[in-house]
Amino acid sequence: MTRMSTAILLVPFLLAACAIGDEGEAPKPAPAPAPAPAPAPVPAPSGPPPELAQIDFLLGTWDVKETHAANEMAPQGGTGAGTIIVQKRIGNTALVITYRTKSAMGVFDGHGVLRYDPAAQTFCFWWFDSMDLANVFVCGGTMEGDTLTLIGEIPPSSKGRVSFKRVEDGKVEFAMDIDAGEGFKRVMDAVYTRK
Repeated sequence: MTRMSTAILLVPFLLAACAIGDEGEAPKPAPAPAPAPAPAPVPAPSGPPPELAQIDFLLGTWDVKETHAANEMAPQGGTGAGTIIVQKRIGNTALVITYRTKSAMGVFDGHGVLRYDPAAQTFCFWWFDSMDLANVFVCGGTMEGDTLTLIGEIPPSSKGRVSFKRVEDGKVEFAMDIDAGEGFKRVMDAVYTRK
């Protein structure tokens, strides 16, 4: 072996020896990066707004008797009957409504969520049902005396107004009006009697 090839073979060893240093210690590793800051704590739930208690009269299981105004699906109008169940859910911050009735127009299934929005100081209502009124969002509800009234948009171009009136303990009157461009007209009345 020539001196040149021996020198080439020794270069890696010499470089390693230089890296170890005079004391025979390997170089210290680079300091570890600082740990990522902890995520901000999740605020504790604020609980139900006190205004929600104003509509506790809707809680329970109810027999429903409907009266329908004449419409495209029932030209003579008609009646319906069924059940509505209203429960506090979502950490007691909302009323969840399950509605099922049968009439000359067929079986009707609906589900709603009713909450109070403290920032807007109003009741808000989301409704989904089997008559394609899905995703109806009603915000602008007020409680005056014994009556909760909600007004909002019904896609694609109508407005709806519903009211729940506490008549006495165990009895609620419901009314629904629709404005399809000619002013509000009554389409349904109902009486809820607690089971």
